[in-house]
Amino acid sequence: MVSSTSASTTFRTASTATARTVRPSSTADLKHHNIDKHFAGYFKYLIEQLKSYTTPTGTLLDEGVSIWLNDLSSGPPHGSDNLPYVLAGVPAVS
Repeated sequence: MVSSTSASTTFRTASTATARTVRPSSTADLKHHNIDKHFAGYFKYLIEQLKSYTTPTGTLLDEGVSIWLNDLSSGPPHGSDNLPYVLAGVPAVS
């Protein structure tokens, strides 16, 4: 069970039934930004590797689609609406 209060979040675990109050960090946005940059580097590496393998019709990147997404759209509420994502791969057919 997760319940929100003003400026803090209380977590309850089923196994211990104890509550722990967590206050948002003043540097949380910066920390999340750095984590996103870290994972963006992994996604870039994946795309570069897929582009480096050739197939009879192009590159491996041309043969499929890769997606990188964040499983949370917002910070403390941990919402799942409007999830940010990046698609790389097969070009759009016109």
